[in-house]
Amino acid sequence: MSCWAGAGRGCAGGAGINLTLNLKYKTIPAGFTGFEIKLHGLKGGHSGVDIHLQRGNAIKLLTRALVATKHKIDFSFVEIMGGNMHNAIPREAFAKIAVVQNETDAFEKTLENQIAAIKSEFKPAEPDMRLSVSTIKLAQVLDGATEKTILNLLNALPHGVLAMSYDIPDLVETSSNLATVKIADNKMIIHVSNRSSVDSAIKAIQERVKSIGELAGAKVEELEGYPGWKPNLQSEILKVAKSAHIEILGKESKIKAVHAGLECGIIGEKYPGMDMVSLGPQIEYPHSPDERVRIGSVADFYKLLVGVIEKMAA
Repeated sequence: MSCWAGAGRGCAGGAGINLTLNLKYKTIPAGFTGFEIKLHGLKGGHSGVDIHLQRGNAIKLLTRALVATKHKIDFSFVEIMGGNMHNAIPREAFAKIAVVQNETDAFEKTLENQIAAIKSEFKPAEPDMRLSVSTIKLAQVLDGATEKTILNLLNALPHGVLAMSYDIPDLVETSSNLATVKIADNKMIIHVSNRSSVDSAIKAIQERVKSIGELAGAKVEELEGYPGWKPNLQSEILKVAKSAHIEILGKESKIKAVHAGLECGIIGEKYPGMDMVSLGPQIEYPHSPDERVRIGSVADFYKLLVGVIEKMAA
C-alpha cells in the first residue's frame, strides 16, 4: 500500500516518570582493575511503533547480565548509562565497574557467557548485538548500598508490551519503555515512558513504576502526559478519506489504530468533538538508524491530501 489513512481507530496516550537517586561514592581500593563495558549493535526503534517486535532494551539487558555476573564474581559498581530519547528503545548501554585483579579473567568470561546466553535468546530480533570490554582507570566506586539499589531498581523496572487490546486485533494496548539512564551532579536520573490507549491502564502503569521507584528510595517525578485519540469509525472525514483513496490511488486504504502518539490526540483534547483523520506516507523504523520513507509514497500522499481537501471544500 502506497499511502495510509491511520485515522478511524485512534492512537495511544502516554505519560512519563523520572526517578532520581543520589549517588554515594568511595575511593576505589588498591588492587582493583577498572573496566568499561558497552552493549551495542541493537536495533532500537520507536517505543510505540516497534515495541511489539520484542527488540532488546540495551539498559535492561546489560543490567541483567551484570546482576547475573555479580552472583558469581563480585565487583564494585561505578555507573551505568544508556538511551537518549523518551520515545526510543535504547540501542546502547554503558557501564563502568572495578574487579579485584586476580579475578579479572573470571569476570570477563562470566560476563561474556551471560551476554552469549542473551544473544542466543534475542538472536531473531537482535542479530548484531555486541559486547565490548576495555580496561580504564577509575578513582572511585559507588558504596555498596547505592550499588545494590541501582542494580535492583533497573532490574525491576518494566519494559515492553504489558497488554494487548481486547477490541482491536494485534494492537498493543499498554506498554512501558525504560528509556534513558543519565548521571549528572552525583545523581542518577532514570526516565520511564509509558503508553496506553486506555486511560485507567496508563494510570495503573504509572503507579506501578512510582511504587518501584519509591521502594528503591528514589525521588519520583510524574511528568505531564499526552492524551490518546479515541476511535470513531463513524467519522465523516474518514469516509471522505477512504473514498478519495480509492478514486485517486485505485485501491482501498488500510484503516489502523497505532500504539504511538499522534498530534490528533492533543488537538482533540483542545477541541472536543473535532472530526479528524491522520494521513501520511509510508515510514518504517522511526527513531532508529534504519528509519526510512518510501519515496514513491510521498507523491501518493500529496495527491491524496489534495484530493481530501478538494472533497471537503466541495
